[in-house]
Amino acid sequence: MRQNSLICFFLFLSLRLLAQSEKGEVVIDSSTLWQPGMSIMQNIHAICDTAIHQNFGSCFLEQMMKSGASTNAVEFARMTGNQGYLRDFRNFEKVSAAYSVFPFRANENQVCYLVNSPFEMINIDDYNLMPVKEIRKNKTFQTILKKFPNVDIWPGNRSGTDYPQFNRLPNNGIRLIANYQLQNGCHACEIVGYANFAFDFDSLGKFLGVYIVDVEPMNYELSAPVYKSNKKIIKAKIGKLFIIELSSNTTTGFEWHVNGILDNYKLEITNHFYAPPQKSIPGRGGKEIFEFIPVSKGKTNVRFKYIRPWEKNNVPAKNVKFNIIIR
Repeated sequence: MRQNSLICFFLFLSLRLLAQSEKGEVVIDSSTLWQPGMSIMQNIHAICDTAIHQNFGSCFLEQMMKSGASTNAVEFARMTGNQGYLRDFRNFEKVSAAYSVFPFRANENQVCYLVNSPFEMINIDDYNLMPVKEIRKNKTFQTILKKFPNVDIWPGNRSGTDYPQFNRLPNNGIRLIANYQLQNGCHACEIVGYANFAFDFDSLGKFLGVYIVDVEPMNYELSAPVYKSNKKIIKAKIGKLFIIELSSNTTTGFEWHVNGILDNYKLEITNHFYAPPQKSIPGRGGKEIFEFIPVSKGKTNVRFKYIRPWEKNNVPAKNVKFNIIIR
């Protein structure tokens, strides 16, 4: 692994700050959001690019306040080093995901923090937290490394709010799984695989550490057994990744969703993505890929529904169920 390029990339991302202001703990909630329009951001640029006797970050905070941003929104921006603001958030009980925008960066201007823990605020792309030594021991990573000796770890897609994946740990702890890209040497280089890392918290929200969940090559069929809709019974082993592949066509607006609550005590979902058809032909469908890790012995099931999410009744066009036996 080429560590130098990784360090250069993560230096400006490695903000691991205490989530506290001078008044005490800052709780990230709806009062912390700030969603400026394009005209406001253009105005801030015009003012702060030419501001006299102050640095850009201080000017940014001042203009946030003048534009109507709340005190909490400005405080959150201050916690990011006067560079970012909160665009959205999701609550995972004792911990929340704070989806932030760093508007003045040329690249990687979407950042996700894990916040509201009583102990700290964590950037999920903080290189210093990554279990780099452990990932080098991973057999799948070693296979990828042999073919692509310049492979590096880079953040996954940080837009939207459909990450990280939530799972339950024993003793009522929380596991939040984030996806990362394995790229062949540089930010603009070929994606050759993916890695999933888990951020674990105890029942009080105390951060326990980051752990490898799995590593997968770009060709997902080589990483684990693949089960399709004609295989309704899956026999799996604890800790061994398996994949469910369902035919899908995003051009129709339909997509697959897990129908109901997943039994997180037996099974964790670690990744979900759409694999387009190999040949780009208008109207041709692809596949949706769901990756699972069994965590305890027993029997469970996974149900899927094929729906258009925006339709009110969400009547499934298709349903499929898999019975899982974990040994």
